[in-house]
Amino acid sequence: MSQHNFRVYYEDTDAGGVVFYANYLKFIERGMIAQQEYTQKVGLRIQNERLAVDVSACVHELFYNRGIEITMFRNQLRDKSASQVLELHQYATDFVGKPISVEDSLEMLLALKRTAIEHAKLDIGRITHEWSQTEDTADHWIIDHLGSFFKPTTLEPRDVILYGFGRIGRLLARELIVQEGSGHQSFHGRQSRKAVFLLFCLSRIRQCHSLYQTLRKFRIC
Repeated sequence: MSQHNFRVYYEDTDAGGVVFYANYLKFIERGMIAQQEYTQKVGLRIQNERLAVDVSACVHELFYNRGIEITMFRNQLRDKSASQVLELHQYATDFVGKPISVEDSLEMLLALKRTAIEHAKLDIGRITHEWSQTEDTADHWIIDHLGSFFKPTTLEPRDVILYGFGRIGRLLARELIVQEGSGHQSFHGRQSRKAVFLLFCLSRIRQCHSLYQTLRKFRIC
């Protein structure tokens, strides 16, 4: 059972100041319409959440199998719930000024899965918005505008050695694993070696400081 509140106007009342009994039919009709609109909104929300689940599945599949990172106007779509995906679509709608539906995003993601694109970072919000301004199909739009991504790329694997330096090292290793994905992404070896070398130096400084404190405790130095 649902409850709806309606405002009673003077024209709905009789001489005694109460609602005229014949006008009850008007309020019943308004309640039925409100109930129908509420049911439609709930059904639309459930449908959008199902589409958002499919969007999340496509995002993860593209990332781990093809090395494609999907964003929504610089916001990560990976590891997002259905509600968060819908919120990001609402943000994209407000950002662009025109509605971007979850259905259109899903259609574009499915088209990306049918292509040979690998090792890329794509903004699905911007792509979907630009595609919606044309009359092309998603596959044709990708071929015309993302043709440069079809060129084969040769990537060389790089080994990174992480020395034990506590929580920072674990966090860095976890982030490196996430960035690696299926093991084919470009890793920017120079920056990674610099980061590892810097953290290694910091760990050595901490170890030397700890050793110094221990020696002072036993009055060795």
